[in-house]
Amino acid sequence: MKVQLNDFSMAYEDTGRGHPILFIHGYPLGRRIFDAQLRGLLGVARVIVPDLRGHGDSSAPASGYSIAQYADDCLALLDSRSVTEPVVLCGLSMGGYVCFDILRRHADRVAGLVLLGSRASADTPEQRAARDADAELVRGEGVAPIVEKMLPRLLTPAGQNKPKVVELVRRTMEMTSVAGMVGDLGAMRDRPDSRPDLPRLGKPTIVIHGREDPLIPLSEAEATARAVPGGDLKVIDAAGHLAGVEQPTAVNQAITAFYKKVWAH
Repeated sequence: MKVQLNDFSMAYEDTGRGHPILFIHGYPLGRRIFDAQLRGLLGVARVIVPDLRGHGDSSAPASGYSIAQYADDCLALLDSRSVTEPVVLCGLSMGGYVCFDILRRHADRVAGLVLLGSRASADTPEQRAARDADAELVRGEGVAPIVEKMLPRLLTPAGQNKPKVVELVRRTMEMTSVAGMVGDLGAMRDRPDSRPDLPRLGKPTIVIHGREDPLIPLSEAEATARAVPGGDLKVIDAAGHLAGVEQPTAVNQAITAFYKKVWAH
């Protein structure tokens, strides 16, 4: 399905019944990275999964790429679907940064937070420089070099030996536009440090993290969970950055248990 939101057309899935969960993908991915969650949670919740601007089947405007804009786009999607109750947010990697922005500015729209392979800290100067270098690479050579660079960093060695897993991740990245990749890189480079916000989030929070994540160390996930009052941590064995792809059953069980806890009466 698609909906026109101001300057672009957003593609999304909206299925199931119950209180809504909004899944927000990371860089340089798209909504298909959550296929296993959409299937696994179908009988549990209303699952809403968009492609951010410039990704997947969404259109790619020339401008408007920032964490705040991604957050506004997601909230506009909820409005277009007449979602007025608070939602559980599930942000994967960069999607977690979008969740933090929603919480800072629209906490009343949030019932709970799932951070999946994400972090609260901002980029270091070295990381910001690397973002700029990758953006120049994309502008000059397109998305293919980033796909080849990122693929082995997103999966464990075992995951890289599973053709269906590799094909899903590769195809999802290949569907990201040049504008989307460059936009993501600038958005991540310029995002604020969310660590000062953690002690006052005021929302039920679970941090789900692959034990073998090479992009975001497990130590960061542990620190995030400790900093959030009542925060929980679920470490997924035999999983890298994309735990929901490599170990979907374990991740779906963790999300389901958290969701039920949030909405327990």
